[in-house]
Amino acid sequence: DDLIKSDELKLKISLDIARGMKILHSFNPPIAHRDLRSPNILLVGLDPKYLCAKVSDFGLSLFVTEKLEGNLYSWRWMAPEVQRVEDYNELCDLYSFGMVMYELFAQKIPFQDFKHDKEEMRRRITSDTGLRPKVPQAAPRKVQKLIVKLWKDNPEKRPSFEKCVKVLENEME
Repeated sequence: DDLIKSDELKLKISLDIARGMKILHSFNPPIAHRDLRSPNILLVGLDPKYLCAKVSDFGLSLFVTEKLEGNLYSWRWMAPEVQRVEDYNELCDLYSFGMVMYELFAQKIPFQDFKHDKEEMRRRITSDTGLRPKVPQAAPRKVQKLIVKLWKDNPEKRPSFEKCVKVLENEME
């Protein structure tokens, strides 16, 4: 339970995930994971000093040759454009990554404190005001800013995984 308590370890896990996703998005055409969430992140190693995070479960992954469509079911991590059943692309993974980072730094599942049913939560997340969890104050300031940018409703305004890697590498120095 104490394993993922240090900021250094949370940053390392976030960086490992961002590096893996950067590779998927670097293909031509890019690969959208479409199910990036904490249950699909494997932690390899028993010693926190050598721990490595690996992205797994590529069952919903697709090459992005055109706009993707179809609803997915992991609503807590799912980008608003996917929840609205709009066309979307690999940029949906960036929003999901923001939720994974939230979970690491807040130490709780996204929206676990909200008592509304799933459909009401989807309505609030996809509304003009775009409900998001409270940014974890325990996270370093640059990580907080990165999470907020990853949660942008407009996918084109989210930072790339390349940018995420740079921010996280700089934060670890």
